[in-house]
Amino acid sequence: AKSAHPLAAAVVSAAVGCAAEAYENGGLPEVRRFKNLDGVGVRGEVDVGGGSWARVLAGNDKVLEGEGIGDGARSSFAAFKARNGLATCIAVVIDGSLELGIALNDTLRPSAQQAVDELRTERCFVAMLTGDAPEAATEVAQSLGLALFQASMLPSDKRAWVEAREAKGARTLMVGDGINDSNAMAAASVGVAMGEGCMALAARTADMCIMSNDLMLLPQTIALCRHAHRVVKFNIVLVAGIKVATIILALTGHLPLWLAVLVDLGSLLLVLLIGVSVLHLKCWDSTGSKGPYAKVIGGDFGGEEVFGLESA
Repeated sequence: AKSAHPLAAAVVSAAVGCAAEAYENGGLPEVRRFKNLDGVGVRGEVDVGGGSWARVLAGNDKVLEGEGIGDGARSSFAAFKARNGLATCIAVVIDGSLELGIALNDTLRPSAQQAVDELRTERCFVAMLTGDAPEAATEVAQSLGLALFQASMLPSDKRAWVEAREAKGARTLMVGDGINDSNAMAAASVGVAMGEGCMALAARTADMCIMSNDLMLLPQTIALCRHAHRVVKFNIVLVAGIKVATIILALTGHLPLWLAVLVDLGSLLLVLLIGVSVLHLKCWDSTGSKGPYAKVIGGDFGGEEVFGLESA
C-alpha cells in the first residue's frame, strides 16, 4: 500500500479495497524498511504478529535473481507466466521463498485510441515506453496502432531513450504517472505528470500536471498551447508593425502627437483583446472531442517536431 505504482494500486484494491480505510481499521499489517526498487518492484518487512517480521519482495522476474531462488521455483514462475499469456506477472517472495504469483491484465482506457489519433492529427509522433513484458506491450501497441514501442524498460532506459531523441534535435514530450517515469520526464523538453493518483515525485519533476486520467486532455492541451503560442507571435509582429509605422509617420510629419498617443493606446488595447481570446477558445467539449476549432488549432509547435510519449 506504500507504493504509488499503478500495479501496486491494482493489487491493493483487489485485496482490501480502499487502502486508507483498511489502514485505519487495522486491516493492513505494519511495514518497516520499505523501499522501491526501480525497474524491479518493492521490498520491506511485514509484521506477522508475535514480534516476528517477514521479509517480503514483490516485483518482476528480477526479484528472483538476488534471493537465491532455486531453479525449481523459477521454473514454476516461468510456467505461471506462460499460462497467463499476455498478463503482467508479479512474483511475491517471502523470507527467500517464492510463495505467490499474481497475474494482472492490462486494459486500454476508453479514450486511448482517440487520444493517439488526436496526437497524430496534431503532428506528434507517438511511442510507448513501458516496463511491462514484451508480450503485453506488443498487444497494447498493436491495439493502438503504434509503430514504435519499447518493453521491459528500466527508468534509466526510458531516460536514455528520451536523451537520444533530444540529442538529435527533436523536442520530446514525456507523459507518465509514477516514479519510474520521473527520470525520463526530467530529460524531456516537456514532462507531463498525468493521473489522479500520480506520484508526488513525478509531479515535482514534471513541467505540467494533468490531474485527470482522461487521455484526451493531452492532445487538447497541446492544441491549446499551440494556439496560445501563435497568438503571442502574432501580437509581437502586430505591435512591432504598428510601432514602426508610427515612427515613420511621425518623422515625416504625417502623424500629430495626439494621434500618435491614440494609436499607441489603441494598439495596447488590441493586443490585450487578442490575448484574452485564448480564454474563450474551446479546445474540448463535454464528450472529450474537439469541436469546430479542430482546423484552427492544428499546425506545428515552434517549427520543430514533437514526440508524444505515453508510458505504461
